[in-house]
Amino acid sequence: MVLLVNGDACLFGDLRWFKQNFRDEEFEVISGISSFNAGSTLLKADLTRSSGSDTVIIYSPIGKAFGGSLRKLAKHKATMFFYKAVNLKQVVNELKKEYDGDIPIAIAYFIGYPEKQKVIKGTLNTILKDIAYKQKKKCFSSMLEIL
Repeated sequence: MVLLVNGDACLFGDLRWFKQNFRDEEFEVISGISSFNAGSTLLKADLTRSSGSDTVIIYSPIGKAFGGSLRKLAKHKATMFFYKAVNLKQVVNELKKEYDGDIPIAIAYFIGYPEKQKVIKGTLNTILKDIAYKQKKKCFSSMLEIL
């Protein structure tokens, strides 16, 4: 049996489902490229040195009361990646408590799918307005699905 999934099955992916439904010897994981790898390549981003920290945090706030934990993570001043950050306004507000408003930020959608991928760049202070402008101009109408 083969079940083909995109991205990295071991990072916010389908591995949990496999492990719940099959014994380890019944399947093999051959991982794809995580969207954070594809996104950092697309943006030509130095994941560690540009932030002044050798730390990268990968976090998925979906379904969590994440305010307090996000603020604790932000204290590290690390490069941060968010998977499925549905409430972007809340994420931005929490990050502003620890990061300067002029820190660069990018919102990426469908990374790794060249025909669909979209990126909005801004700063922590401007990103919500930047997204609203792109939506108003119909450049990113499907972004509404993740915000």
